[in-house]
Amino acid sequence: GIPVISAGHDTQFALFGAGAGINEAVLSSGTWEILMARTSQVNTAALMHYGGATCELDSQPERFNPGIQYMASGVLEWLRALFWSPETDWETIIAQAAAIPKGADGVTMNTRLLDSPLAGWQGVTLNATPAHFYRAALEGLTARLKENLTALEDIAQFKARELLLVGGGSRNALWNQLKADALGLPVKVLDDSETTVLGASFFGWWGAGETVSAEAARDRVQYRYRYFYPEGKN
Repeated sequence: GIPVISAGHDTQFALFGAGAGINEAVLSSGTWEILMARTSQVNTAALMHYGGATCELDSQPERFNPGIQYMASGVLEWLRALFWSPETDWETIIAQAAAIPKGADGVTMNTRLLDSPLAGWQGVTLNATPAHFYRAALEGLTARLKENLTALEDIAQFKARELLLVGGGSRNALWNQLKADALGLPVKVLDDSETTVLGASFFGWWGAGETVSAEAARDRVQYRYRYFYPEGKN
């Protein structure tokens, strides 16, 4: 006697639950980052040219969810364990990195710890501090995001106008600003992090007959965003 509604899994529900429109770039930022979009078309031949690229069917017919995933906050968690005591909170680490100038005084990082023999730092001097290594990691991860957004635009045949950001990594304000500056796009951060559960509930309400559509259920939600604009463009 209990209705069972099947519409997708975490990827599809997270996108729909985040309020993502068609051809809107969405970044779910956590231990791994997944850069995704809901699109009406996809160049499947391009998928093989980009590492970590996938494509799933959307929660709604005739739409697709191309995406690219890679380790992100997992790198930062490793750095925290490497350089700071377990009692050190993230706010302290981020504040120390924010005090380091852009470019981390020449320290750079290849963040591909899982798939590159060249992963690690360059430009290290005797003046480098843990904050330099962390700042370089943030900048390296942001550069990878920029590469992946270009790849996603190629796969999905659209041009991003902004980046919708969800997940635990979105709580790092310094990283958010670096993303906006590197992409040259506004980054809007959704306050509600539980978009997967929220998206599933929309389809549950529709399937149970409480609303006329999943979109109608989503229209009942008032989304709240915090915006980060590229430096000089706010």
